[in-house]
Amino acid sequence: MLTVSNLVKLYGNEKALDNLSFTGKSGEIIGLIGPNGAGKSTAMNIITGYLAPTSGEVEINGFNIQTNPIEARKSTGFLPETPPLYTKMTVYEYLNFAAELKGIKKDRNKCVKSVIERLSLEEVQNKLTGTLSKGYRQRTGMAQAIINNPRLLILDEPASGLDPRQITEMNSLILSLKSDSLIILSSHQLKEVYNLCDKILLINKGKLLFSGTSSEISAGLKNKETAMELVLSYNGVSADSVILENGFAITSKTEKTDRVKYLLTWTGKSEKKDLLISKLLEKGFSLVSLKLRDNNLEELYLKLTEEKK
Repeated sequence: MLTVSNLVKLYGNEKALDNLSFTGKSGEIIGLIGPNGAGKSTAMNIITGYLAPTSGEVEINGFNIQTNPIEARKSTGFLPETPPLYTKMTVYEYLNFAAELKGIKKDRNKCVKSVIERLSLEEVQNKLTGTLSKGYRQRTGMAQAIINNPRLLILDEPASGLDPRQITEMNSLILSLKSDSLIILSSHQLKEVYNLCDKILLINKGKLLFSGTSSEISAGLKNKETAMELVLSYNGVSADSVILENGFAITSKTEKTDRVKYLLTWTGKSEKKDLLISKLLEKGFSLVSLKLRDNNLEELYLKLTEEKK
């Protein structure tokens, strides 16, 4: 379905991409993660034909994006980080225009109405795109990306600007498109990537540092740490010493007027957290909430990007 071979992109003497290679097939969701400036958006723009590589090749369904761009892009949908909206068009007019550009002639109005319904855009379909909230702009951009039922769907920060309910709906939509398509998405929300994606690619300074599944991430980490979010009522007394004495590391601490939130990590059995809670209660601290967090991808991300600094 998709073959990316030895992509290099130079800006002067700077390498935005450094021999990036990977493959993908229908039925997969591939997550592209990395720090700002890692090369994620550059890779997506090259794959979709919006940017030419310095060297290397991209093939979509057997068609080279540089030598046969029309055929390669026929089955591609792209949502950039900033949706490409025409602010003087209504949502309906814009999607009708997008459908025309993508060669949809038969039942075009039916196609537009269908994608409006799928993205819950009914109440804004007659509004100018320039007047939309960020969330509606993002959903309108997603609508143009999928209007041609693409075999390859590329999403750059698809949940940007969405509220929690809309993020859940967007993730459900992405999963519903997976069976017939290869989906490549970039996101800074590591938990979202971990839960959604079949394969994860970690890029830094244009280089591919890691490629693998969620289970391979877990297997590849030694001395795996567990993380939890702990919230205590704040009574003016610090719980730091109790936490540290019981073998926990404090990753972050946020104090508010009536409570304090810790992000803690530890190595060892899960029962260790129960012992900590007992010690805190003995010392007079009140527990507000406790939530375990899957730290696998975050741990790998920090480990590999730190090593390459």
